[in-house]
Amino acid sequence: MTSTVVEHASSNGVRKTYPAEYKAALKQQMRHRERSGGGWVDVPITDADVDFLMMKAAAYKLDPLKGQIYATWRNGAIQVGTTFDGLRALAERTGEYQGQTPPQWYDEKEKKWTDIWLSSDPPAAAR
Repeated sequence: MTSTVVEHASSNGVRKTYPAEYKAALKQQMRHRERSGGGWVDVPITDADVDFLMMKAAAYKLDPLKGQIYATWRNGAIQVGTTFDGLRALAERTGEYQGQTPPQWYDEKEKKWTDIWLSSDPPAAAR
């Protein structure tokens, strides 16, 4: 069984192709909600919404299905945001990203930071 291919232009003019299943999965993952009558209602995702997100994702070489980039709507206009995972991916490509430090908790009794918190009492601070 062959997959249908979806083609769209990226912001740099290079055409990208994706299987139709990718676009369908992305459309299913996207969510657009707006206020209406004191509550929230789901607004159907259009193919143009999906194409816009795919174009931006291709331009930055990020994957929305991996949670690196996402679409949101403000005042009826679609906008694209990048998650921390997306920012890490961009930073890693520079070759200068040194990773991140693991979380630590401050032990008030011992007056030191620790990598593991086993006490049932809450830590004084975390970083």
